[in-house]
Amino acid sequence: MTSLLPVVVDPDRETARRWAVEELTDQAYVQAQPNLLQQGIMWVFDRLDELLTAAGSASSGFGLVVAVALLAALVVAALLLAGPLRRRAGARRRSGGGVFGATTMTAAQHRSASEQAAAAGRWAAAVQERFRATARSLEERVVLDVRPGRTADEVAREAGALMADAAQPLQRAARAFDDVTYGERPGDEQGYAAAVEADEAVARTRPASLLGAAAGSGS
Repeated sequence: MTSLLPVVVDPDRETARRWAVEELTDQAYVQAQPNLLQQGIMWVFDRLDELLTAAGSASSGFGLVVAVALLAALVVAALLLAGPLRRRAGARRRSGGGVFGATTMTAAQHRSASEQAAAAGRWAAAVQERFRATARSLEERVVLDVRPGRTADEVAREAGALMADAAQPLQRAARAFDDVTYGERPGDEQGYAAAVEADEAVARTRPASLLGAAAGSGS
C-alpha cells in the first residue's frame, strides 16, 4: 500500500507575496473596503520586506506565508475598527458633505424647524437645522457666497475670518453639527445651545469688510 504524504510547499518570497495578494484581494474583501484594504496589503509587504532584508533574508517561504497571514489579520482587524470612520464617510458622501444637502429653505424656515425639533427633544435635528439657519443667514446677508457643498467647518472658518466675535461660537456649532451628522451621535441640549449661540452671535455681528467700508465712507 502506498501511503500519501503531505506535500510541503516552500515558495520563495515573490511567490508567497503573489499568493497572499491574490487571496486578500478576493472580491469578498475588496467589496468591503477596496482602497484601505489594498493600501493595508501594500503596507504589510513593505514592512515584511524591511524585516527580511534587515534579517539577511533568512526566513523561509513558508515562514513568510505565516507572517503574511498574521499581519493580514491585523489589517482586517484595523479595517473592522475603522467601521465608524467608514460610516461617517458614507454619510458625508450621501449628503454631498455640505451643510444643506438637498434642502432649499430660508434661514427663517430652518430656524423654525430647529425650534420645533428642540421642543420635541429631537436634539440632533435641532442642532442641524439651527446651524443651517446660521449658514443660510450668512448667504442671505451676502457675508458668504452661495456655494453648494460648503461644509460646516468651511462655514465656521470663512465666516469666522470676517466676524471675529462670532468665530469661536461658530466653531463650536460646526463641531456639534458634524457630531450629529457624521459622527452618529444622538445630540443633546448642550449641542443645541452651541448652535443657538452661534446663530445669535452671527445675527448681531457685522462683517469686518462692511465695518471697514462704513468707516471709509464716513471719512
